[in-house]
Amino acid sequence: MKNRFIYNPLIKSKGFYLHASAININGKAILFLGHSGSGKSTIVKLLSTEYQIIADDKVWMSKHSSGEWYVHSLWNEINPIMSVTNKNRFKHRYPLNAIIRIHKADNFVLKKISEEKSCKDLIFSIFEIYLQRDEKRLKIRKEWFCYCSELSRMYKGLELFFKNNKKIVDFFKLNLKNDIF
Repeated sequence: MKNRFIYNPLIKSKGFYLHASAININGKAILFLGHSGSGKSTIVKLLSTEYQIIADDKVWMSKHSSGEWYVHSLWNEINPIMSVTNKNRFKHRYPLNAIIRIHKADNFVLKKISEEKSCKDLIFSIFEIYLQRDEKRLKIRKEWFCYCSELSRMYKGLELFFKNNKKIVDFFKLNLKNDIF
């Protein structure tokens, strides 16, 4: 496997990468899942006028000893080895609040999805990362499936259809007031 020397320290820390982006809303992470071109980078860029971007394109998920899941911005595009081997790599972590599967559309629609759909979306996001797609160790793959199942049971799964414009910020604020996230 390519870059196994970077990847193995992460496997030992009981977590996984997701092909996703994330923002910080009130100290908690909102995770955006979607295939390439679905708008993960677009949505965090639009929301960055009001909310802090945690990660764009790749996020690291880890489980705390309390049972809570955290989202990390781990990948350093300039020097990935430093970000992975640095002992403070998990210093900036955000408890997960919601998992949102996104789609570009002509209007704004946010709806709850089933645990099964949320789990399936998480699994797809794991295997969109080339290091994980090439993982041959069955034990590790089984752990990822279990993690996805657990995450989909513990956290809200939502599906967002959104238009690529700044009205997404107002849409998020409205849904925050309505306690959707």
